[in-house]
Amino acid sequence: PKLSVQCPNGCNVSVPRTDMPAHLDKCQRQSVHCPFQHVGCTHEFPRSELELHSQDHVTKHLSLACTRLCTLQESFLAKTEEKDKQVATLERRASEKDKCIAALELRLQGLETYIGSCLPGNLPALFTTTLTGFAKFRANSDAWFSQPFYTGLAGYKMGLKVHTAIESDMAVHVYIFQGEFDAGLRWPLTAEITIELVSHLARTCLHLPGGV
Repeated sequence: PKLSVQCPNGCNVSVPRTDMPAHLDKCQRQSVHCPFQHVGCTHEFPRSELELHSQDHVTKHLSLACTRLCTLQESFLAKTEEKDKQVATLERRASEKDKCIAALELRLQGLETYIGSCLPGNLPALFTTTLTGFAKFRANSDAWFSQPFYTGLAGYKMGLKVHTAIESDMAVHVYIFQGEFDAGLRWPLTAEITIELVSHLARTCLHLPGGV
């Protein structure tokens, strides 16, 4: 390791083999690249000529540096524009997602309303029945009873009574029967019931709003 060797650059310097790398870093005959190599200067020369090269090529080095800077700026602007497009695309997709979520929320509200209408204790939107033989009941001053019906899935059990023995008037009553699902219903029952009487002969109807 301590064997002295001659510098391969021919500078007539002998150093221990282990010190040769350090010598080459300082040797004036060692071939080096121009410091502006990264911007495009391809010159290679002995280290002793570095200062002269730098002085003689100031304008060229500045031009190469400016060109490189412009290239980097254009690349940066192009990447920035591309990023802006990506951001705009993501914002548009996010807006579309928000609209989809809003639509789904509306559908969910509708489903909740529908499901809620099917739960125990909720009254149906409409129940229709037909009173047949009205003239006979009226002549005999009898009362007509509908078949019992449920107000929904596992709902209240109800029935209608139409009484015609009140001079020229007619009374309609709503009855609540003991049903199969009473244990799971809310009591007392609080609901608004509207009864509509339709005459098929006169093609007229009578609304009888009421409450329970």
